[in-house]
Amino acid sequence: MFSLNPNNIEIVAGHVTSESRSPSQFISATKDLSIAEKWANKIGTRIVDIDLSKILGGTIDISFTKGLDLLSNQFEDD
Repeated sequence: MFSLNPNNIEIVAGHVTSESRSPSQFISATKDLSIAEKWANKIGTRIVDIDLSKILGGTIDISFTKGLDLLSNQFEDD
C-alpha cells in the first residue's frame, strides 16, 4: 500500500482539509466501515484492513485530542 504522492511535503492539516483533491504523502484511514465505503465509492479506491502494529513510521490519530491539537497547531502556523 502506498500513498498517492509519497514525495509530497504537505502538512497533516492540508491533507485533512483538502479531502482527496490534492494527493499527499499521507494515507487516510477510518474505523467506520460506512465512511470507508463512502470514500472508496467517491474516489474509486479500495478498502483494506490495516494492522497498525505493522506500520513502519508514525501514525497521527485525529480522533483523539492529542491528534486534533496537532492539527489545530498546524492551522495556527499559516
